[in-house]
Amino acid sequence: MASDPRAIAAPVATVAEIVDVRLLSVAAETNQTRTSPLALPFAIDVNITQSTAMLSPGENPQLAGFVVQHDYVIGIESNDQDAARVECSFAAAFAHPVASELSAEQIEAFGVTTGSMAIYPYVRELVQSLSSRFGFPVLMPILRSLPAPSSIPPSAARPKKAPAKTAPRRAPKAKDSPS
Repeated sequence: MASDPRAIAAPVATVAEIVDVRLLSVAAETNQTRTSPLALPFAIDVNITQSTAMLSPGENPQLAGFVVQHDYVIGIESNDQDAARVECSFAAAFAHPVASELSAEQIEAFGVTTGSMAIYPYVRELVQSLSSRFGFPVLMPILRSLPAPSSIPPSAARPKKAPAKTAPRRAPKAKDSPS
């Protein structure tokens, strides 16, 4: 993808509707034992592979759309040794009224931008749950493996928050005296 994925995905994102997210596969293992807890600092390495496919509406034209699948390989290192590894695949199905008219580039760009954000909460929950069960601190994988839009500088990507407005202070009410 040579151009900004957000611009390419925009025509898809305006009408695409998420209809399902599913865990397709998961495998997890740790090399740590109860007597050797995860040492700090630790490192998390995230690799993501994306694939897309068109949905076949069959007899139901409302099922026209596409599927975005992300395969994650998440490695956790401690003391320069592999501590754990989680591999998982999630798929998100999106309905789109004119899916057959979309280009492969548009669907791929949509998968990198919107699709990744739809799938990420499920990946995060899985990794947090598994890391806790491994006895590690709660770990959160970062989506740094996805390509960032090239035309938006990092500082412009996040709008600055407006200063919080404070309500004017009110004078305390006088207490009624008991009669």
